[in-house]
This record gives sequence, C-alpha cells and structure tokens, in this order.
Amino acid sequence: MSVFDMVEQIYDKNIVIFGTGEVAKKFYYRNKDKINIRYFTSNWDQEAEFCGLERVEPIDLKSIRDVYIIVCASKIGTCVIENQLSLQFSYITQFSDHEIFEQMLLGKRRLLLITGLCHQQLLFEGLKCVRDIEQEYILTFYWYGDIKNNVLLKKKVFELSKYAEFAIALKTGINEFYDYISSIPKKIIFSNSCLQAIYPQIVWGQGIGNTYLENPILRKKLRKRVEDVRVFRYTDRNVVKLLQQGFSNEQVVKEISRKDFYANDTLSYEYDKMIHYNRNADLGADIALTDYIIENYAKHKLFLDGEHFSNQLAWKIVLDTAKLIDKNINIPEQEKIDLIHTLTQKDAVWEYECPVYPSVREFFGLKWVNENTKYKFVNLYRTRELGFEDFMMQYTEYIRCALDLIKCWKDSAY
Repeated sequence: MSVFDMVEQIYDKNIVIFGTGEVAKKFYYRNKDKINIRYFTSNWDQEAEFCGLERVEPIDLKSIRDVYIIVCASKIGTCVIENQLSLQFSYITQFSDHEIFEQMLLGKRRLLLITGLCHQQLLFEGLKCVRDIEQEYILTFYWYGDIKNNVLLKKKVFELSKYAEFAIALKTGINEFYDYISSIPKKIIFSNSCLQAIYPQIVWGQGIGNTYLENPILRKKLRKRVEDVRVFRYTDRNVVKLLQQGFSNEQVVKEISRKDFYANDTLSYEYDKMIHYNRNADLGADIALTDYIIENYAKHKLFLDGEHFSNQLAWKIVLDTAKLIDKNINIPEQEKIDLIHTLTQKDAVWEYECPVYPSVREFFGLKWVNENTKYKFVNLYRTRELGFEDFMMQYTEYIRCALDLIKCWKDSAY
C-alpha cells in the first residue's frame, strides 16, 4: 500500500493534532482548508483556546471513532502527554507526524523508513544529499531507543511501516523494529558492525565497554556528584583497572597519555579481532563494510587522508544504500557534506566524542586527530571543548565516583 493510499484513508478519519506551538500553528494554517482539525495538548491550563479549534480532552480520544493523531509536538512534549495519560494511547494505533503527513499531501508515494542509532542517522543525513531523492521519497528516521521506550512513537512507527516501500534497520537480536518491518516489500539490513564497532576496537583501543553504572538509582546519585553522565556513555576499562590498582587520578591520566602505553602488537591484535568480529556480523547483512575497511587500512587511506574516517564510511554506506533502492547516484565531491560535523551542529552525534589515546594515534598515524585536538565535553549546563588530558581527568573522576558508589551499594546489601 502506498503512502498515497494512506492519505486517502486519513481523509476519512477524525484528524486531531497534538501540540499548540509554532509547528502546530503552521500545520493548521497550511492545511485548514483540506482537512477538519481538532486539537489536544499537555498544557491543560495555558492552552484553553488554539486557533479557534475545538479542543479534545485526551481522555475522550478513546470515544472518537477512527481518530488519527498527527504529532506537532517535541519529543519532550510527546513524553509528557504519554506520562500524563499513563499510556492510555495503547488502544490507538494510528499516528503520523506533521512533516510526513504534509509530504504525503504533496503526492509523494514512496516511504523510506530508517531506524537505528547515531550512525544510521549519518546515513539518513547523507541520503538527503542524493540528488532528487526527496522528490520521490519521504525519508524518515527514528532512534531505536526512542521506539523501544516510547509507546506513542512505537505505534506511530508501526502505522508507518504499513506504507513504507523500504526499511533500513540494524541487525541485532533484540531489535523490536523487525516486528514492524515484516510487511515492508524491501528491507535493507545493517550489520551491527557498521561504524559502531570500529570506534572502540580500532581507533579508541581503550577496551571500551558499556556504560559502567547501570543501576538507575546509582546513576541518579552519580549525576549529582559529577553534574551529568551524558558524556560518559562508555566505560574505559583501562581507567577502571588502574583505579582499582590504587592509582590516583593524576597517575591514571599520566599513564594513559604515554605514547607507548599500548604495545604495537596489542593494537594489531585489536585490529585483527575487529576484522574477525565484523566478518561474522556482516553475514546476512545488505550493508557491510569489512572489505572496505581492510582495503583502506592496507592503503592507509582510511586513517591518513585527514578526513574523519566515520565520514568516509558513512558516505560509502550512503552510496551502497542508494544503489539498493535503485537510485542513480551522482553526488559531486563538493556536495558531500561533512556528515559528522553537520549532525554535531544538530546535537545528534558528536564530532569528537571520545578522546583518542596518544599511543593509538601514533600507531595508526591518524591525521584527523592530533595532540591539540579538542574533544566535546557535554553536560546539562554547558558544552566545553577539552584536550585529551583535561577530558580524561574529568572522566577518571567520574569512574572513581562510580566505583565508590558501587562499592557502597554492594556493602549495604550485606
């Protein structure tokens, strides 16, 4: 079923928009002559009147037959309404957002649905640069974590999946999105190795693991002590090990700053391990990068041309994906935007998220990072750019606090 069929079906339904901000106002004025619109909002008291429209109380939505909700609100607003309704949206399965709906009204008939993490968003941003693609396709991207944790969004994606011609998803064993894409004619599956695994296993070389402090109560306590843990999404096991050996924060940073901290054979082993991991992860995937990585590594192009290597890989994926959706590609080099930098500006990914060890930089001969590179340090109150040692000093203090809290938590359990 095409997205045009979806619009035809929507015309027969009761249209209720959620939101009363600028986006909602623009949506209303652009479409008031095409569809009959009512509204609801989470701002119960402040928004008693909106553009002269009839207001619907959320609790009454269940009594409206064939209701279709178009979201004109922010993610925060959507979460607020969901929490206030105690997930009362569970009975409604039809959602869209204002951008998709209006693109459908313009007659676009093909929907390309992308879900994943920050590096799938790089693909989304890159595909928009493919000439004329948005004349034919509605391009949509949804964060996997948002789909997983937000009932409202999950149902919206489920509804959209009925009309999508293409879906792009990560290949993971726990990706619920597979339940939604079963009916989509063409599916493009990402290997989970694409981009994600390359950072920790080649470039960082730090033995990165998952966020160290998993207990939500301890995370809340830790946030109070070190402002916010957003910047510390991964655990540097080297730092953990050194702290557990009794090193001070200063000694830890001095140790990992040594250019010979890693022996070359260790990093060679990490590279070989990554290639083996990627080979297995690439099995059955439509988008795979292992051969491309090996070829570029052998030529030292991937690391030596001065361009952030994640940007190179993202463009490789964009070109491969465009071929899979039968799109003729002609992207002049000058039109290949810096995807990492673009999404950093939008606060979607970070251009220099995690410091690269000097020993790793020396071994691989990296040109896109040097001893003066500043790394993005983000918390609730401000964004700072810090050099390697300053960043790792902050990070080491975070890990020390985390270890102390975990020890106290375990001791109190006995």
